[in-house]
Amino acid sequence: TANNPKEDGSYRFFSDDMFVCLLSFLSASGDVIAQKRHDCFVSMMTGNIIRMGHSISALRWKDTVRDLFVIFNYTIGIALFQQ
Repeated sequence: TANNPKEDGSYRFFSDDMFVCLLSFLSASGDVIAQKRHDCFVSMMTGNIIRMGHSISALRWKDTVRDLFVIFNYTIGIALFQQ
């Protein structure tokens, strides 16, 4: 917690729970900004897959390729930063 030292004697600024809440808030904020400015879902790949399916069925190839790149880059990000 913020008042308890870690094993090395240093102090944490955030508790683990506060940190998770902060990350959740930032993730949601990023989703809203990306949706409003770029019409894509950053962390919800289901929405991108569904939209890509609609684009394919409507023969909108530019939108299909854009959604495919979003999904591809998300997958690459997972692969690169997986521990």
